[in-house]
Amino acid sequence: MLFARLIKLYRRQEGAAMVEAALVVPLLIFIFASIGQFGFIFAANSNMVDVVRETTRTMAVGEITSAEADAFAQARLLYPLTYTVTATGNSAGGNDVTVTISAPMSEVAFLDIFDLLGNDPLSNTLTMRCESGTCD
Repeated sequence: MLFARLIKLYRRQEGAAMVEAALVVPLLIFIFASIGQFGFIFAANSNMVDVVRETTRTMAVGEITSAEADAFAQARLLYPLTYTVTATGNSAGGNDVTVTISAPMSEVAFLDIFDLLGNDPLSNTLTMRCESGTCD
């Protein structure tokens, strides 16, 4: 009699779906948030690569100087992050132009809960040879 009652209690399914949902929903939210986070990092990095390439090329052909490169790059960066633009051209007869754009990972990674991405900035650097022989 007691055994039959225990089996009947064991087979009851009331509330099982709620318990399963309570176990699965936080995991699904974490997975979708991670996909969004890495998508944003990829998009921000892709934009930085395009802008560093465009800025370096514009400096290499002599359309802008290294003093104008910061404003040129900042106008083309899409995401509202604190970017640092460093442009160097050798006006003393050098042949190369180097542009570096970086953003702090603390701003790029808005969901870095477990500090998995670290504190290193997201950075892109490109060096090109000047077409006019000397660059500023």
